[in-house]
Amino acid sequence: MVEKQEAMRHSACLPPNLWQHALETSVHVYNRQPFRRLNWKTPVELWKGKAPDVSYFRVFGCLAYVFIKKDQRNKLEPKSRPMVFLGYESGSKAYRFLDEGRIVVSANAVFDETIFPRCARRIEVPRQNEVSCEDHDEEDHERDLEVAPSVISSESNIPYPSTYNPPQSSAQEHIEFPVIPSGTRTHSTRIPPSVISILFPVATPV
Repeated sequence: MVEKQEAMRHSACLPPNLWQHALETSVHVYNRQPFRRLNWKTPVELWKGKAPDVSYFRVFGCLAYVFIKKDQRNKLEPKSRPMVFLGYESGSKAYRFLDEGRIVVSANAVFDETIFPRCARRIEVPRQNEVSCEDHDEEDHERDLEVAPSVISSESNIPYPSTYNPPQSSAQEHIEFPVIPSGTRTHSTRIPPSVISILFPVATPV
């Protein structure tokens, strides 16, 4: 648990004096995640007999706009204030927030899980059905590798017309290749030029 809370605290750029909030949040999340040794059930599910609802989970240390009650503001002040999310309040559905050195507990807040105020950085979250530039490059590369066999010549790189029909020859019906006896070692076999001209005819440019 110490490693989990340290990773959460460092990723949110929070000071060491907030380690307790990070530890409590990591334990809260740990008890609500499935484990293989528990037949993919959560510890809370084994304790209470039903799967927990985790739709309220938020990213630790993210930005949150917390609603300010009427008795804590005047008519000219904003109705919400930016704070840092610190975890979940025990025994209730409220959240904990950090507001200029003090802890605020509230259940009315709007979260922006891509911004960490203490880090001054933003995490880009890909939208649904969004394709990155790397995916486009990979698709273009695969498309370039798809070559129609009827448009490229394997001998001279001269494109054949799509309606080109090689001339038929009577000699093509009876092609005799040299017979190599079994057990004979050879490195190469020379094919007569007449056979090559029949197998790979060169198109005459129009």
